[in-house]
Amino acid sequence: MTDGAELHSPDLPVADFEIRALMVRFSVGVLILLVMLGVSGVLLREPTTEFAAWYVGMTGLPGLFIAATMLDMVPQPVPTDVFMGFAYIAGRDFWAIGATSTLGSVLGGTLAWAGARWAADRGPVRRYLTGRGASVYALVRQYGTMALAVGAISPMPFSVTCYAAGSIKMPYNKFFLVCLLRAPRMFFYLWLIKLGWVAAG
Repeated sequence: MTDGAELHSPDLPVADFEIRALMVRFSVGVLILLVMLGVSGVLLREPTTEFAAWYVGMTGLPGLFIAATMLDMVPQPVPTDVFMGFAYIAGRDFWAIGATSTLGSVLGGTLAWAGARWAADRGPVRRYLTGRGASVYALVRQYGTMALAVGAISPMPFSVTCYAAGSIKMPYNKFFLVCLLRAPRMFFYLWLIKLGWVAAG
C-alpha cells in the first residue's frame, strides 16, 4: 500500500525492503564520518579550523540554512553534515546548528515533494525517478511513509525519497510529520561531529 497515486510506468521495479542493508549503510556512513573527522582533527586541524572560521564568518547560520535547503532539495552527493561540521568547528552553538539544519532540510524536502507532485510525469523528474532514482522510488511506492522515514534518518538520499513521495501524491500532512524525523537525524550526526572533533584534538 502507498499513500497516493503512483508515477505511470509499468516497468518500474518493486524493490524489497532491505532493512539490514540500510543499517549496514548507516553504520558505514557513521564510521566514514568519524574517520574523516579524526584525520582532519589530527592532520589538518589548523587549516580546517581556519577555513571553517572564514566560511562561517562569511555566511553564518543563514548560509547553513540555505545549504541544508538546497542539499535536500536537489539530489547530489554532498551531505549537510559537512556544513554542520564547519559551523561547529567555527564555534557556533550546538543547538542552533541542529535546529537550523533541520529547518533547512524540511524546507528543502518540502520543495522537492512539491516539485515532484507537480512535475512527476514531466521531463527531468520522470527521467530521474525511472532511472537513477528508480530503486528509491520503488521503495516509497511500495512502503509509503515507512520508506520516507528510513530516508529521513538514514544515509539514503533524502531528496530522492521526497521526490518519490511527491510523485505518488503522498498527502502533505503525512509527509511533513515524517520530515520531522530529520531533527533527531541532524542532532545525532552533529553529536558525532562534536565527538570526533573533540576526541581528535
